[in-house]
Amino acid sequence: FMYTANTDSVILNRVYTEGFTSGYNYGNARYAEITNSWFKDVKFGIGYSSKNPVSSIVKNVFIKTSGNDKVSGILVANNTSLKLINSIIHIVNTYKIPNGARGGNFVNGLGSTENKIEATGNIFICDIDPSKSLTAAITNTNKGAATSTDKWNNNVYILLRGKSILWTASNASTNNGNNNINNLEIWKQQSGQDEHSLFFDLRYDRRGLKAIFVDPENGNYELANTREGNQVAALKAGMTSPITCFLQKPTYEAAADLISNDNVLSPVSCRYPCEQNRIRVNNTFDISAVSNRQVSLKWNIQEQQNTDHYEIERSTEYSLFKRISSVSMSPDSSYSYTDDIQPGIDYKYRLVLVPKAGGKCYSDIRTVKMQDNKAFTIYPNPSAGKIIISLNGYIGRTNFTVSNSFGQIILTKESVSLYRAQELDLTHLPAGIYFLKVETGKGSSVQRFILE
Repeated sequence: FMYTANTDSVILNRVYTEGFTSGYNYGNARYAEITNSWFKDVKFGIGYSSKNPVSSIVKNVFIKTSGNDKVSGILVANNTSLKLINSIIHIVNTYKIPNGARGGNFVNGLGSTENKIEATGNIFICDIDPSKSLTAAITNTNKGAATSTDKWNNNVYILLRGKSILWTASNASTNNGNNNINNLEIWKQQSGQDEHSLFFDLRYDRRGLKAIFVDPENGNYELANTREGNQVAALKAGMTSPITCFLQKPTYEAAADLISNDNVLSPVSCRYPCEQNRIRVNNTFDISAVSNRQVSLKWNIQEQQNTDHYEIERSTEYSLFKRISSVSMSPDSSYSYTDDIQPGIDYKYRLVLVPKAGGKCYSDIRTVKMQDNKAFTIYPNPSAGKIIISLNGYIGRTNFTVSNSFGQIILTKESVSLYRAQELDLTHLPAGIYFLKVETGKGSSVQRFILE
């Protein structure tokens, strides 16, 4: 994607590449600083030139390889001093030949006296052909075990797919004549490196990377609330915040819109809004009475990235939560919705956030119950012909009797009240004063109403 002939300095920040051979390819600069960048589906993420001694910092960078060739996260040439910090290198390939060959490297070219690396707080993921092994770290032990000047620590090694992850010490005599070490604890002893680092074998774990991350398939590498995720969180405590969320490739239209509005891609731009079925971003969801028959629901979501829409769900004492409204996302983060209710009934509400990636998550539940001293309520009153009768929380068999001002019975109706208000269609009656008698298991009551 990028090559530089500049022999002085190169600083790359917030670079997004996908599907190229590399992100930064063999630049001649003597100093290279690469931060907050995403190199996806590359053969190698970063490569340094051997033409000049190079000092480089790679921090908060995501590298994910692809293809059927041998691949590397970073290629280091002679005379390279590399600081690799808080980054994720995910090696993916289907490389199968030749027999005995490694499937790739997280960082290739280390182990000589000319090169030096400080790797701290990184997550390395091996995701290669099951017949192949991958080289994790190489260090110079020519002066004996634990004598390397390299520094590897607080790193996480994940074997998701592949035969094994191997660590390499340049002096085979420190490991009984074998350069290769397939056990992290032995690597720690022989190299003096990775004292506090972790290793996870997830090859037979059905959760896959979700054992550690929230939603890696959709770019969310935030640590999950799992035993493994909490182990990694404890390891990374006190460190500078690593980048945890990596953007999907934007469309040309979306990229043009970002540029025209002077915006930049950032980790917040792809933050998944749900965590453990809860709305993870800062939010408020409140309920208040408009009248004894209406409530107002108001909510505010501070970060709406990756949110598709909202839903309002309601339940009563005798019913499960059901969706009563769907609300499209608005540029304004504040929303409101008004719901009609009946007095005397306990109503519960919750806000549902539906992410673009699918799934749902929920707010805290809010409860409301409006009181009314009347046995029932008629509205609207006066009416043009149809009246609504709210039984104010009563459940059971009900008899309605409508009579005129002369006491003549005009209509009778029997019904069963299940929280829902009852409707009577009286449009066939002339205008005037009428009386409604309601008989329930709790007694009877009469109220006057007017037809216009």
